Amino acid sequence: MSVDSERAVKCGSPKATEDLGHRLGATARPGDMIAVTGPLGAGKTVLARGVAAGLGVEGFIPSPSFHICLEHPAHVPLRHVDAYLSDKLGAFLDEGLGDWLIDGASCVLVEWADRLAGQLPRDRLEVLIHVVGEEERTVSLKALGPVSRRHLVQALPAP
Repeated sequence: MSVDSERAVKCGSPKATEDLGHRLGATARPGDMIAVTGPLGAGKTVLARGVAAGLGVEGFIPSPSFHICLEHPAHVPLRHVDAYLSDKLGAFLDEGLGDWLIDGASCVLVEWADRLAGQLPRDRLEVLIHVVGEEERTVSLKALGPVSRRHLVQALPAP
């Protein structure tokens, strides 16, 4: 595991998971992609709420499951995507809206990103949430390029 491209973080509560997201959001810039995966109930939306707070988004951040994509204005805008309903999202992407989604104007966070294999930008931060216990999680983060590596270096300094 390269210290510059991979990290694992233990989160003992939903608050710790949200705090991790906040640190990641605080380092985000327009054009960044955060691809989040994990089983149902793992805390993907909890992490997304933290990222949103770190970006400066105000107010409640709902899951975008039935909307496909929710936009949240902030100093770095957030496009929050849910790929759980991958057929619906596939139609969205097929209509050319995928270019809009990753046009560099916002930070994009995709929940259930594993359902979009091959359709995400090459340089992205992959976040895998592992359920360890009722509230405990281990979050594995992997930067797939120089832009996403910034998140690990700035938000999660090497131990």
